[in-house]
Amino acid sequence: MATLTLTLDPYKHQALLDALKDSERNWRDMHFDASTGKRPGMSPEGAMMIIDDLVDLINQVKCQSVD
Repeated sequence: MATLTLTLDPYKHQALLDALKDSERNWRDMHFDASTGKRPGMSPEGAMMIIDDLVDLINQVKCQSVD
């Protein structure tokens, strides 16, 4: 496990959260496509693992204070 330290103003903090949430939405769409057979080469389980990682990152970034 690594520790990452970022110094962000409130706008950059929000931009990071927005980018992570956008990525999560995209992966949820891909997960749906994989689950319904529209992406036969994609594993729904693998997509869900990425979604879980993104949700964890989003929660970690949300709980950080911004000065």
